[in-house]
Amino acid sequence: MMRRSYYNGLRRPGRYARARHLRIGYLLIAPLVVSLLTMVVLVMAAPRFSGLSLSDRIALGIASFRYKLRVMQKGEPATVAETLEPDTKLLELASFNTENFSKYNQAVLKAAYYSRLDPDLIRAVIIIESGFNDKAISRVGASGLMQLMPSTARELGVNDIFNPEENISGGSEYLRLMLDMFKGDLNLALAAYNAGPGAVRKFDGIPPYRETQQYVKKVLSVYNALKQQQARKTT
Repeated sequence: MMRRSYYNGLRRPGRYARARHLRIGYLLIAPLVVSLLTMVVLVMAAPRFSGLSLSDRIALGIASFRYKLRVMQKGEPATVAETLEPDTKLLELASFNTENFSKYNQAVLKAAYYSRLDPDLIRAVIIIESGFNDKAISRVGASGLMQLMPSTARELGVNDIFNPEENISGGSEYLRLMLDMFKGDLNLALAAYNAGPGAVRKFDGIPPYRETQQYVKKVLSVYNALKQQQARKTT
């Protein structure tokens, strides 16, 4: 009599058991696949700023997606009829085109509405970047009111860099992304706006560039002056 081997005695899994095992496998693998695909999409969607790690690119992708979602969901902000005039103390602190300061007020308010930035912060950046000169071009090619580099403008979807509304919208989105990347630290966000986020990451703080260090101080000084002007108007 032939002895029955141990292996021959084992029951082979039936069709339903195999299907159950496959379902369990799919359930275990699916979240990993979705996570990897999501990561790829976010990295692809993130603006391609140099000197950034993978985690920074993913964070930028998330922030950029959220910004675009807000623009789609929030609709147009209300039109403000009130004109904005700088006071003498602000004019003593910085020289800029006062006509354009008032002229582009609605564009600033619209950009602030979508980017969740203080309008005075946007105004302060514009004053230091271009003095509210919408045709300004720097020696390195940064252009328009918020002095966007052509490559940065393309990444932000700015078609006409000298269009005041597009330039302010793109610059405000960029500043918002920098604030999100550096967890709301305004000093680091401004330094990244000036020198690039890669430089801030490299030095783990405001880069030791004299221009960038002075830039941060100037913007904050004008920003504080604008806030004081608003406070004087309400008292």
